[in-house]
Amino acid sequence: MVRVEVNSQIEAAKEEMSQDFGPFKGDMDFQLMQPLNELRFEFDGLRNQVEGAEYVSKFDLESLRLDMQEMGSYIDTLEFEYARRTDLDELRFQIDDINNDMALRDLESNQSSDIAHLWLGMEETKATIEDERNQTNLNLDQLRLEIQNVERFLNDFQANFNFELDTLRLRVDALQ
Repeated sequence: MVRVEVNSQIEAAKEEMSQDFGPFKGDMDFQLMQPLNELRFEFDGLRNQVEGAEYVSKFDLESLRLDMQEMGSYIDTLEFEYARRTDLDELRFQIDDINNDMALRDLESNQSSDIAHLWLGMEETKATIEDERNQTNLNLDQLRLEIQNVERFLNDFQANFNFELDTLRLRVDALQ
């Protein structure tokens, strides 16, 4: 009876972990990296226009502004996913509760070999949860660094773009 209950709780915790992290890892990486790549491509195009002294339309600037807003929403999504880490702590508390229940039942009944086996399973589950948490933290930190790099690039690009635009205006004024 104890074994069935503990196994069902362990399986529920494992299933919740796999749902939280299994399919999410690749999707999160792709969803966050794809817009970054698209922004880099668009910024390169605008930079080439500015460097080539070609006309930069208001549409291009508006498109850039919208892309920056979109990146902001992706940053918000990243912060939301970062907050999901607290779910791992809740799972750890559930595992500790299971461990405590198992310890009490071990005192009540002498099923030490079954309990030892279950303890091992719980420790393995704890280790898996900790590994996933560490990997998630690492991925989030790497994504945060990339986003900071993109923000710096955007700020530098905007400053250079404004300088080039002012230079072009001065040339136009001088020609008139």
